[in-house]
Amino acid sequence: MRGLPGVESVGLASTVPRWDRDGLVPVVLPGEAAAVAESREPIHFRTVGGDYFATLGFVLKEGRRLAASDRSGAAPVMVVSEAFAQRYFPGRSAVGQHARLAFDDEPLREVVGVVGVVGDVRHGGPWEPPSLEVYLPLGQFSALRMLLTVRTRGDAVWLGPALREQLRAVDPSVPLVHLRSMDDVVDASLGGTRVLASLLAALAVLGLGIAGVGLYGVLSYAASMRTRELGIRSALGASREHLVWLVVGQGLRLTALGVALGLAGAAMLARSLEGMVHGVAPLDPLTFVAVPGVLATVALLASWLPTRRALRVSPGEALRRDG
Repeated sequence: MRGLPGVESVGLASTVPRWDRDGLVPVVLPGEAAAVAESREPIHFRTVGGDYFATLGFVLKEGRRLAASDRSGAAPVMVVSEAFAQRYFPGRSAVGQHARLAFDDEPLREVVGVVGVVGDVRHGGPWEPPSLEVYLPLGQFSALRMLLTVRTRGDAVWLGPALREQLRAVDPSVPLVHLRSMDDVVDASLGGTRVLASLLAALAVLGLGIAGVGLYGVLSYAASMRTRELGIRSALGASREHLVWLVVGQGLRLTALGVALGLAGAAMLARSLEGMVHGVAPLDPLTFVAVPGVLATVALLASWLPTRRALRVSPGEALRRDG
């Protein structure tokens, strides 16, 4: 696969993020009792080979990646995630440290040395904390099945036939069970979240629309009921500009008071939504500026348009009106 045109790197893994469930393994540090593992959450582990880290774009934080020299007979090694290093080796380098692992509910027997630290993976979603991960070399830790990971340049629609051909050349009995892009994997895993986010966004826009319609109705009605008052002020010598800003200013002040109360409530409730969004600050400046801007525009139009119509009525006719 590495020799095919358009292929940048190829790796192997027992699982890949967000596609299948990882294995879980207890971890105990040297000098700790085995019972300590029962009080800790098991750690995600996967067996990897080839250029797995480069293929999936893992950033090397410290040490080295797994290599072909990490084979049977050599000292057992592993690469850990940054979250694992910070949890188990806080304030010190994880490279060179050791941990004891147990597989398939067997006693803690595998003492494995850390040779590298890579970036984190968020299995539950971008809003959840990163998982604690260990990566074990295929040459030292076997797996019941392996997934082939391939990074390509450009469109990878040709990858399926090429992969089947390469597999047949190696062993015709090896099936290609499933072929998916990582974009498809991520989209599928986040499908429910995106539907919920779209629904919440639609409800938020609907709520803003209802608030805007209600605000426009109240202010425009209040401004239209002041036709007689405006006629009296105009008869007494008030200028059109003064009358316009009198009504518009009162409408904007009333709106500003409501917006201020709304922003205060939103700021208090925003913290409760912090764990449900990713890439958006709880006090998102765009949101806290755009929504008041929309409501201020609605208030301006709701006060200005009825006032302009009212000032087209002559002072005499306005005085003859009841309200």
